[in-house]
Amino acid sequence: MKQEIVMRLKGELENCKNTEGERKQKREDTEKKRVELKKRIFANLAQTRTLSAEMDNFGVERVALVKNDHEVRAKLADFRARISGMAENRERLESSIVDLRHSVIVDPTLISGVYVDNFMLEEVQNMAQSIANEVCAKKDCFDMTAVIAEVQAIENLRTQRLELTEKLAAKTEMLSALEGDNGKEDYRAFFKKFL
Repeated sequence: MKQEIVMRLKGELENCKNTEGERKQKREDTEKKRVELKKRIFANLAQTRTLSAEMDNFGVERVALVKNDHEVRAKLADFRARISGMAENRERLESSIVDLRHSVIVDPTLISGVYVDNFMLEEVQNMAQSIANEVCAKKDCFDMTAVIAEVQAIENLRTQRLELTEKLAAKTEMLSALEGDNGKEDYRAFFKKFL
């Protein structure tokens, strides 16, 4: 009978040791999981802060690009207005030249009953010719490089804005994923379960 009691106590002792070993293993596993989870949380928080700072920087850059875009568009509108004004002036000058060329030729001695010498007539013709030459010279020397440069600047700003928008969308998506990852696990319940 004593031997049975001893055997039973030994069995219970063995069971207690096994149970204690399992508990110890569970505690160690739980501690490892807790440490891993803590590391992940801190890594996610650091990445979230970094992404948040980058998003702020992108926002500032985007505002600057929008401001530059408005300035460039205003300059381009000013150039267009100037070109339009030059075109109108050119048309008026060309019309005046055509009028001068096609005006009725009158005997210089008969104008308003006043004698006009050939010198004055030549002077008027020379003026008309010099105006025509000046218009042609301005037309030939008009430089479109400034307008082309402004258009290229607008295109560059548009491309930069598009790239920033794409980067901002990617960062926002990553930030949402991190927030979702942090929100999926109920950390309080997880820690309470193993404490």
